[in-house]
Amino acid sequence: MSSPSPLREPPDPPLLARARRLARRLLEETGLDLRGLVVLTEAATGPFALTAPLAALAGAERVIAAAADTPYGPWTVAAAETLAAARAFGVADRVVALPRGEARSRAGEADVVTNLGAVRPIDAALVSALGPGAAVALMWETWEYRTGELDLGACRARGVPVLGTDEGRAGVFPWVASLALKQLWQAGVAVRGSRIALVGDNPFQDEIAPRLAAEGAEIALEADVDDLDALLLLDYPEARDRVVEGGSHPPAVLAAASPGAVIVRYTGSSRVDLAACRGAGLAVWPEREVPEGRMAETLAALGPAPVLRLHGAGLQVAAALSRARRRGATPEEAETEAVRIAPGQRFPEGVG
Repeated sequence: MSSPSPLREPPDPPLLARARRLARRLLEETGLDLRGLVVLTEAATGPFALTAPLAALAGAERVIAAAADTPYGPWTVAAAETLAAARAFGVADRVVALPRGEARSRAGEADVVTNLGAVRPIDAALVSALGPGAAVALMWETWEYRTGELDLGACRARGVPVLGTDEGRAGVFPWVASLALKQLWQAGVAVRGSRIALVGDNPFQDEIAPRLAAEGAEIALEADVDDLDALLLLDYPEARDRVVEGGSHPPAVLAAASPGAVIVRYTGSSRVDLAACRGAGLAVWPEREVPEGRMAETLAALGPAPVLRLHGAGLQVAAALSRARRRGATPEEAETEAVRIAPGQRFPEGVG
């Protein structure tokens, strides 16, 4: 989903030391407590390698980390980076990294299951293996729901409580604006003194627009493409035709109104004809295809802090759900409690 991981083999000891300090600070601030719980999550690379060690640092009895082959390396690399981070966190004795299939086969041991990449999909087969006290941790807000990654109907039929994570309450959402700033700078747009149009209808705009304005940018209306320095594409997760022939901003029209403008793809759900843009003299960042329903970069591009914050919040929600179920609460009662005491977020009525 994002650019190649900044944590490669061998892991950078200073970065791991800083990540451990950030994790400890997060636990002190949020009170994340996973004592007595078994967690099924992913083994991964870069800042995503920190999720399993974070769960163990928060007291999880055992963390089963699923590792899969990805564009960033084979499963063995993900396992190695995760275990290196676990050693740096001082919790290697409670983290086991296994190939994806083997880890998923142990789902029946888990009290908390995350929806992260190497564990997905949370499908009917996985859900059917879960015990009566298990809960699913979602590391996104419910408006980002994709049916192919989570069988919400199977969870409800099985009585497995599942909530999204309210990223505003968790203190995560402001980082989406930091990521937009980073991407604009990488694309050669200074932001200050630049005229930038934001395209896309989702909560990202509400966070990004005021931040860019505070940095000295002029925010143009989506339909006003005259004299733009950049067009920031934010459609997510549903796809829209944007800088394509017949789209909302055809390359030839945009190039005539704003010669040399930069198309910044915050997400891949904004369709862009790369060849037509180059032919019209428009720059595109990043200069590669970005899959629909994915961000060009995740918050991991900003380092470990936002990943630890988001995944810690998701684990906090699932811990509240699981503990409530263990006390005999119904799934509905467990979800109500997790929304009250943790940054849980319900699905809109009718979804799933």
